[in-house]
Amino acid sequence: MARGGTSANVKMLFPSYERMVDPSLAYTEVDRVVPDDRPYVIVGMIESIDGQTAASGRSRALGGPADKTVFDALRGIADAIVVGAGTVKAENYGQAVLGRDVVERRLAAGRAPAPTICVVTGRLSLDFDARLFTERGPRPVVITSRSAAPKRLLEAHRCARVIESGEPRVDLRGALRVMRGDGTELIVCEGGPSLNAAMLEAGLVDEIAVTIAPRVVGGDSNHLFGRAEIAQLVEFELNHVLESDGFLLLRYSRS
Repeated sequence: MARGGTSANVKMLFPSYERMVDPSLAYTEVDRVVPDDRPYVIVGMIESIDGQTAASGRSRALGGPADKTVFDALRGIADAIVVGAGTVKAENYGQAVLGRDVVERRLAAGRAPAPTICVVTGRLSLDFDARLFTERGPRPVVITSRSAAPKRLLEAHRCARVIESGEPRVDLRGALRVMRGDGTELIVCEGGPSLNAAMLEAGLVDEIAVTIAPRVVGGDSNHLFGRAEIAQLVEFELNHVLESDGFLLLRYSRS
């Protein structure tokens, strides 16, 4: 989910009150336990007061400087960014661009200079001439089902690494198991809501980093986790609340 903005003054409201904090550190200096069989998954999104995740079809219309700082911080610690095909199109996704200092820290730690963009699409409804597949950078990953049309699979293989998992729907847990085997330890899921819902339904969401924008969008509902169907409540623990110019930056982890 692409979002825009620059720097901002940020206060911590919980767990303690601090006049000024570095919002990046509140997300990057965190102990996270990576599962043995799949990567750790953070859902990182923004929504309006009335629960909408986009305005005029794009999330960046909701964003602000502090949210952009958090967005960049999460990308900086991610091995991979997982996103749905609809969001790739709506937000005109390209390669993940990180600051020079972040790239240098990643390289010094023996990591790739930028996270890999992974697109989830059961029907391979992608434009392989789009900038994500033509820009220089890490080869994108396409996660699809084994029911995808052979002709579209051939096109996908030409410009991306393809993971086929599940039939007829994409088996996200199986795909993440493959990624974990390849060394991926931390994923940031940037939506949209349908993909978030599928992640939640599969029990794959370890953390939620959500920004509440001080704006009301109205219109049809397009909530953070879409129409997720879960058998019982999924409990999360509130880790922190930051505030900047009316934006609330919340981080939750699985209880």
